[in-house]
Amino acid sequence: MSKILRNVGVVTGILVGAAHAKFDGFYTGASVGYMNQNTSIDAKQNPANRFAHVNKGTGHQGSPTAELFLGWGKVFGGCFYGGLEGKIDLVLGRNQKVAEDTGFIFKSGRKGLGIAALVRLGCLVTPTTMIYGGVGVKALRFDHDLFEKSEKISAPFSQKTLNLLTEVGVETAVGSSHHLRFRFAYAFMPKKSMTRTTTQFPAKHMYRDQGILKTSGTEHAVKLGVIYSF
Repeated sequence: MSKILRNVGVVTGILVGAAHAKFDGFYTGASVGYMNQNTSIDAKQNPANRFAHVNKGTGHQGSPTAELFLGWGKVFGGCFYGGLEGKIDLVLGRNQKVAEDTGFIFKSGRKGLGIAALVRLGCLVTPTTMIYGGVGVKALRFDHDLFEKSEKISAPFSQKTLNLLTEVGVETAVGSSHHLRFRFAYAFMPKKSMTRTTTQFPAKHMYRDQGILKTSGTEHAVKLGVIYSF
């Protein structure tokens, strides 16, 4: 009996050691995927006048995305994982039309890189496979333009925001390698509103006197990545 227990202990130690070797320490990686952005618009030329121009709705646009990340993590308690990760991502493509009516075209989209920091907690379901969840913050800039058709007046503006970011995923090691693993992940960034009013619009724009534009956007991204552990 004691021999059996010793053998079980040895096997357990080997499995735990393998898990530590595959998931402990620093790592870097890259992923590609698809990002869907949902953008809402609430535009009112004059809120006090019910006959004035109003445009309210939500548009959807999707684009390929690429991401680089660097992080550190550690297995504890045999099967639990904790770590930190920094990310930069890029959405490929230009601003897209979100809404259009007889008077206006509203375009919106990401500008430049998104920069994020994420705290990750996970659980090893096998010595080579981990499921995880993460929460953090993401800084990025959006471009918007409420283009007035009749006078052909552009009203572009951009704003940098700091947003909540959540992510869930699965990581699995490649064969017996202690250095390579794959990741499949889903990330979500909830909406954060931005407002443009009156004198922030160009001269002669219809929204210059009483206008208010409110817009917000969310991001959903599905990504497949490869990781190298140091």
